Amino acid sequence: MRGNFSALLKFRIKSGDTALRQHLETANANTTYISKTVHNELINVCKEIIQENILAEGREAKLFSIMFDETTDISHTEQLSLSFRYFFKECFVTFCDAYENYEMISCEDVNTSNERRLIGIALAHIVEDLCHKFNIDLTWCVGIGTDSCSVMASDTKGAVYELSKKSTDAKRCPCSNHVLNNSLARSSKVSSCRNTSATMKKVVAFANASAKRHKVFSEELGGTAMQGICETRWIERHDGHLQFQGDNLVKICNALENISSWEDSKTASDAQCLLKAISSPEFIIYIIHLFK
Repeated sequence: MRGNFSALLKFRIKSGDTALRQHLETANANTTYISKTVHNELINVCKEIIQENILAEGREAKLFSIMFDETTDISHTEQLSLSFRYFFKECFVTFCDAYENYEMISCEDVNTSNERRLIGIALAHIVEDLCHKFNIDLTWCVGIGTDSCSVMASDTKGAVYELSKKSTDAKRCPCSNHVLNNSLARSSKVSSCRNTSATMKKVVAFANASAKRHKVFSEELGGTAMQGICETRWIERHDGHLQFQGDNLVKICNALENISSWEDSKTASDAQCLLKAISSPEFIIYIIHLFK
């Protein structure tokens, strides 16, 4: 199959680029410079030019905010993303392999253990190293944007706390989406609604705490696993509540009733308590109320 790069070259030739045509017709197989290695080199050159333009604008603006987060991608690489914001412009700068950069961190708090953990201090030092690499002076940083997890927001060893030692004028600016979602999640003034949501979380945690329980719930729900009720993502929280609606509630009750007859007294007792909680009239009324 012809790739995009080869197609673009042929398009250039058809458009009248005689120099390119002559090069491809006369060069031998090793000097055409259209291999995958050259493709990657061209992509990297484009990346470096775009990246430098972004960083140059940031240096010129002087004052800036940084935003970063880490997550595991589909290839099981722990990716840390870094973005800069200045004036009214927000630009993504780079991804990096967090564990690859972890090896280069010279931090006593991080390297005293054989266990590699991306604690807040480690993430802060990775961001510092990236800023140093890009010739970005953290003393001009006035804002640090992250989510609200403890690794980022802890007042003792969180990434924001650690970065604030270098960026003394920086104020923590939680992600706007997370702030909105957290506000929505905590907006209910009705204690029974909050209790209903807490009970659903306990049921999900109970169902997913062991492979044996997970299998029972999955079989009852037609092969679907119990979905966590997320605090920071409103759509996922909404979907987590929806799984307790209608016939699903009956199926969840059936799974708990099944588990309540197990010989494991602790598990059976917990299942019986949860079954009573979610089959109560109050719970049923308020799961309907939550979607009105």
